Amino acid sequence: MALRNRTLTRAATAGTLWPEASEAHVHASLRSGLARLHKFTREAIDVDFLDLRLAEGVAVDIRDSRALAHRLLIIDTLPSEADMSAEAIAALSSDLLPDRHDEWAVIQAEIASP
Repeated sequence: MALRNRTLTRAATAGTLWPEASEAHVHASLRSGLARLHKFTREAIDVDFLDLRLAEGVAVDIRDSRALAHRLLIIDTLPSEADMSAEAIAALSSDLLPDRHDEWAVIQAEIASP
């Protein structure tokens, strides 16, 4: 959800997370996984009968980093002090989903890489 920046259907989410499993199994796994989320994590996701989306106000570091990169590429403006901070540079330099080797995570990391 965070990487795609849009609402996802439960079916698409389940199929992405468990691509080799049967449809009935992936839906049960998604229901189970959502039910077991910690309270804080669960509050970050809006869940309805068909869809999943990030709750209003959830910050996503990759979105912030992309916005920073776009600001730095604007030719006629000087970057702000915050845009040139060590924290900002570290955010641009960090790996997307480090140590994740699931197919969906590898694909998203490749898309995000320059």
